[in-house]
Amino acid sequence: MTSDFDVSQYMGLFLDEAEEQLQILDESIIVLEHDKENMDLLNKIFRAAHTLKGSSASMGFDNIARLTHAMESVLDRLRHRDLAVTTEIANLLLESLDNLRLLINNVAGGGEGDLDVSQLIGKLKQVAQGKAIEVSEPTSPKTEPVQPEKTQQGTAQVTAPPFVLDDVETNVIQSALIKGFNVWHIVVKLVSDCLMKAARAYIVFNNLRDVGEVVKTIPSTQEIEEEKFDDTFEIFLVSKEDAYVINDIIKSISEIDQVTINPVNIDKDVAPQVSEQDAQQVEIKSLQPDATQKVADPFKKKTSEKPATPVKTQTVRVDVQRLENLMNLVGELVIDRTRLLDVGGGLKNQLGSGDLIDTLEEVSVHIGRITTDLQEEIMKARMFPIEQVFNRFPRMVRDLAQKANREVEFIVEGKETELDRTVIEEIGDPLIHLLRNAIDHGIESPEERVALGKPTQGKVHLKAFQQENQIVITVEDDGRGMSPEKMRSTAVEKGIISAEAAARLSDREAINLIFSAGFSTATVISDISGRGVGMDIVRAHIEKINGIIDIDSVYGKGTRFTIKLPLTLAINRSLLVYLREKVFAFPLSSVVEIINVERKNIQRVQRREVVMVRGEVLPILKLSTLLDISDDNEQEPERFPVVVCGISEKRVGFVVDSLIGEQEIVIKSLGDYIGQVPGLAGATIMGDGRVALILDVRGLVGQTGAEASGFAS
Repeated sequence: MTSDFDVSQYMGLFLDEAEEQLQILDESIIVLEHDKENMDLLNKIFRAAHTLKGSSASMGFDNIARLTHAMESVLDRLRHRDLAVTTEIANLLLESLDNLRLLINNVAGGGEGDLDVSQLIGKLKQVAQGKAIEVSEPTSPKTEPVQPEKTQQGTAQVTAPPFVLDDVETNVIQSALIKGFNVWHIVVKLVSDCLMKAARAYIVFNNLRDVGEVVKTIPSTQEIEEEKFDDTFEIFLVSKEDAYVINDIIKSISEIDQVTINPVNIDKDVAPQVSEQDAQQVEIKSLQPDATQKVADPFKKKTSEKPATPVKTQTVRVDVQRLENLMNLVGELVIDRTRLLDVGGGLKNQLGSGDLIDTLEEVSVHIGRITTDLQEEIMKARMFPIEQVFNRFPRMVRDLAQKANREVEFIVEGKETELDRTVIEEIGDPLIHLLRNAIDHGIESPEERVALGKPTQGKVHLKAFQQENQIVITVEDDGRGMSPEKMRSTAVEKGIISAEAAARLSDREAINLIFSAGFSTATVISDISGRGVGMDIVRAHIEKINGIIDIDSVYGKGTRFTIKLPLTLAINRSLLVYLREKVFAFPLSSVVEIINVERKNIQRVQRREVVMVRGEVLPILKLSTLLDISDDNEQEPERFPVVVCGISEKRVGFVVDSLIGEQEIVIKSLGDYIGQVPGLAGATIMGDGRVALILDVRGLVGQTGAEASGFAS
């Protein structure tokens, strides 16, 4: 690498790639601990460490490169069966992974990655040397690197030609010689203690591109990438420069021990010379910009004579703020699409059919379709697999299980389920709380499980799937479950509710006391849980992103938490209703059903208005009273629509004046000037330009009192 190499322009790419490789290492090492004989997995881990070593070495982050090199040594012993995978080795590799994260975070923060990892590197070297078996690097059956010999001048001498070249390589070299180019056979020997051989080879190739083209390498580029060579590799270079210039270029690179450069005689060493006319048919990439495709790229894999054309997914990194801006613009288009359709319909009603009206209607429909397609594409661009959240948890569960002395089988399903980026960012912390509680409170110790007739290994199941316009995430364990009686007594003991109130709670309501602030059934405070902080925060966090959480628990059998989340927080389907000539929107994810209720069927139970629906008691609330827009002089109808909404396991009905129907709306914040208004989640702009308020169902219920329903006794 040249001394004036600027790493800053590549820092973003390096950090992205490093994060990807760290995630691969994290996931794979956890799996390897349980699948010790999986050679494919070991090779995958080795490749990830090798890739990280090469990229960090190229960027000049020596500590990262040294640490990954030491990890490679251990992994290589494991691959060659010189060492067996043990919990101790897995712990050491995971410790190394944690230190790599620290180093990379230091680099990302503007540091040099100069944290002291020498002690850890010493541990890795000690483990790697635990077996005295020395396994030599496998050599390629096709190409054997030439062994250099020392001369008095200190340069490397190689075995004599002939060289084995294929027809394309031979023709390229012949054509180059005829056109006056030099063709050099270069042997490069690295210093014996070079840590990043593939990285150094790449720098050599990269620097030589400035003066010519590499036609062939021995060993192959793939073998060089995988470091399947000793300290020496060979290059066939086409260039107009003489050997002295090329020697200086290579020697300027660090960790180069010896360089030998000899001309190639194609007549004598490879094949008969072709005529100049034939040579003109073989193009060669010269030093000019109009490069040919005939000259091989040293890091591009060669294809067979009948190559299968792979289908590649081309991606580009886009700044998140641009996606946000695009989403906002699409939201405005969605609003104008609705307005355009309303205007077209109004004109048709007033003026009747005509050529211009029909054309306007046709254009409106087409713009509506295009806007819908554009909206869907932008939504997809914002969607990410929940995998990037789930991938953090296997390591966390493993460490927590060890700390809590639990045996846990962690099962993950539905990683491919996609969520909006903003939702994904918010869901990680609640899931961490749920998993920690499942291990500490849910799964029993091996001794307890044996006494209960259960297998010593408990199960924690994390699952995600799409259900209509929602994403459902479940966290389930087969542990001790929750005792409603214990929940009641604990709540009374901690002063959360009175003994009388606790006695009136159903078992399901008692279990939901876990979401009360300060509630905890833990008798011992541990590093994992037991401080009474967590589950109330979990619910608040989920409600913040318009989600709901529910619990199902059977004492002695286990517990399942179910989280339901909207696909996106930007555009949502809602039920629009009229209330005192104003439009309000219920998020469709909260709506269970719509019923018509007759006034004579309303009853009072514990100072609340209720109605019987299919044998169940349904509390009903007047939306006009909750929002303080009721009219004392207005006559109440004898029959009215009620929107039934679900809040966890509870159901509540909201009385409205009339229904408009479902519509896709763009959610707009109320802004800092208005701030948070209880019972309101935001606003949207209707097709006629009016503003409709979006209701927060849980907030509305939370502010109700005994008198809030608004019906007379």
